Amino acid sequence: GSLRALLIQRLGVTEYSVSANQFFRASLAGELSRSTHLNSCALIHLQGIVTHEKSGARALDVNIYGVDDTFFKFQNATNQEAPRDREAMAGFPLAQRLGMKPGDSLLLRIETGQGVPRESLYGRKENIGKTVRLTCKRILPSDNLGEFSLRPTQGDVYSFFVPLSRLQNDLSQPARANMVLLTGSSNDAAQQIEAALEGNVTLRDLGVHLRPTTSQSGFMVESTRILLDDSIAQAALKAAEEAGTKSSGVFTYLANSIRAGGREIPYSVITAADLRQGAMDAVADVAGMTGRPVRVDGEPIWLNEWAWRDLAIAPGESVEIDYYLWEEEGRLTTRTSRFRFAGAVAIGGDVDAALAPDFPGITEARSIRDWDPPFPLDLRRIRPKDEDYWNRYRATPKAFITLARGQELWQSRFGRYSAVRIAVPEGADPNLTKERLETGIRNRVRPDSTGFRINAVRERGLEAARGSTDFGEYFVYFSFFLIAAALLLAALFFRLGIEQRAREIGTLLAMGFSMNAVRRIFLLEGAVLSIAGSALGLIGAVVYGALLVFGLGNWWIDAVGTRSVTLHVSWLDLISGAAAGILA
Repeated sequence: GSLRALLIQRLGVTEYSVSANQFFRASLAGELSRSTHLNSCALIHLQGIVTHEKSGARALDVNIYGVDDTFFKFQNATNQEAPRDREAMAGFPLAQRLGMKPGDSLLLRIETGQGVPRESLYGRKENIGKTVRLTCKRILPSDNLGEFSLRPTQGDVYSFFVPLSRLQNDLSQPARANMVLLTGSSNDAAQQIEAALEGNVTLRDLGVHLRPTTSQSGFMVESTRILLDDSIAQAALKAAEEAGTKSSGVFTYLANSIRAGGREIPYSVITAADLRQGAMDAVADVAGMTGRPVRVDGEPIWLNEWAWRDLAIAPGESVEIDYYLWEEEGRLTTRTSRFRFAGAVAIGGDVDAALAPDFPGITEARSIRDWDPPFPLDLRRIRPKDEDYWNRYRATPKAFITLARGQELWQSRFGRYSAVRIAVPEGADPNLTKERLETGIRNRVRPDSTGFRINAVRERGLEAARGSTDFGEYFVYFSFFLIAAALLLAALFFRLGIEQRAREIGTLLAMGFSMNAVRRIFLLEGAVLSIAGSALGLIGAVVYGALLVFGLGNWWIDAVGTRSVTLHVSWLDLISGAAAGILA
């Protein structure tokens, strides 16, 4: 009963939540509401750290909610007004933990949404947070959203509410959210929400976009997470096939060095793609290279004309590349792979900077010395000619290997492609081609396969509150020997009472009472005593239960982890218990 009441208090009216691995349009909440006829609201939910600036008290693992007035309207808390600008509202447990009061200055530390998985090579592992100074506007009571939470837990919940627009600005996610709450009376709400997601989620909501190539001859299907989910990559390849145009899978990586014949090129972009096939067929040979690329023993590698002239090597010579790998165990290691030079390709056509995704801290830098990648960088290795290349060609790959080999070396659980390159058919309208491709990709991707999750938070929470074990039965089993002993003791006392009243029984028989009449008199006395004892027992049980619950919520709070423990008395249980006591 207490867990159920606690869950309902914390959820408010929330029945379902929709969340994703990435931020999506906040307007998706309204679209889901119109499609399902369920009430909804969009918000941002993060974990953060809140510090009381004056005292220095700190609370970890705080639920940070970016909300606006629609959240409180959704929760039927019309008397509440959402925080504005640099205001914030704290739940009572958090305020009690930090000793805060309205008007106090607070420091909020949140993790900025970098989009790129932290466990990948290009995800930042340190200094990914942002600190925001806010002022406490109001303390929310626990029974009025002060412990709002979607997770069923019996311990205190620290909830902190900030303006949605402020959080969107601090996270550089304008008009976006990462969670939608829904409620309403419908027997098939989950199915309706799933169907509404299918019909309203866009590629942008999935973190996918189509970027024009440098030559405007095609598009790169890319992800904000750098690596494309396999389901999206396959959908892009099939959409291109359906549109009757050429496509190629691409995996672009950053190498620490390219070495050959005692020479070295530092920090170079390398692309794994099948050259002269699909959407990578516009690759020209370099003047000075005789004939088509030669066949070599071993894994082939092609250099662009700049890298070929810098290394000054001939076909068939050995080329080594060094690169970082982020191991699943959380270690950054350096690997070396060997190839055979198979030919040089001209810069231009399909060999352009569009092959490189948006590497954080790299692709937007004005020079190599301005790079700020999430891994070690030795700027002393940078030569003037490397800076010249960056100024002229930006992130245009200096080397190419086969797609299969690149996936073998660099794939991870986050994906096997950095992009899919799709060509615009000759004579076709690029805008119409883009729209057709976007529709084709979206129709082939299920939102739940790319990180969207529908959670029946109320239903699952109530199941968790009920638990899988009936402790009432356990208490009956554990107390059975006490019950049996009490029954035996009562029977012995009753028999002793009868024996002590033998003279009284004889007198009644002498006065003309029959044995059945005497038996009825004694049974009536026993029934009256049983009823009186059961009534006193019920009162004592309720009082004892109330005292025990009070102790759990005040004296032994560490045993249950919350003060929200209340006594729940069932009339059915009281009546059945009294009846069992009387009959016994």
